[in-house]
Amino acid sequence: MHNDSDFDAGSGVGSVAQLFGLPPGFALHERRMAMRAHDRWIETGRKRVAGFEDNSLIIADPGGTAVIESVGLGLVGTFGLAVGMTLDGRDGIAVELRAACDLIAIRFRPLPFEADVLVPGGATILARGVVLPLVGPDQQSGEDRVQAIFNWRQLLTRGAAARLRREVGAALRRTRPMGNTRDPFGPDALA
Repeated sequence: MHNDSDFDAGSGVGSVAQLFGLPPGFALHERRMAMRAHDRWIETGRKRVAGFEDNSLIIADPGGTAVIESVGLGLVGTFGLAVGMTLDGRDGIAVELRAACDLIAIRFRPLPFEADVLVPGGATILARGVVLPLVGPDQQSGEDRVQAIFNWRQLLTRGAAARLRREVGAALRRTRPMGNTRDPFGPDALA
């Protein structure tokens, strides 16, 4: 039998920050989603978690062939994952998911998940969440499936950020000055 200390993140945001190592500002939404998924996993008796379908995938035989059994639409479009795909460790997010599956096969416990993937055009996608082992009908052993639930953000490369700054600067230089305008928050605004 497994206990709740398998994924004890504590009650405060600080303890979750230590567990996931997320930067401030970016982390709050990711922490909440991962912890909500974990809490629901506990509530359902360590079974599949509903409510995260677009951000979720089920992987069958995590310690063996690791085949995707179901995948959310958000993950299909962003990462190119598909039902029936084997996580063979080629590249990208499949490598990280396979590593998480291997770790869960060794020790049946929830696992914080983090991956960064380069996409065409030089951008990086940062994915963070949790991978949950699913309990079988006997309530003691694994169902031989895991559920990965995660969010992602696309980050700009330095080159893309510089290009964006140049384009915004050029657009602002092309606009005409508006002339004399009153400050709506100035001291004479209410006069």
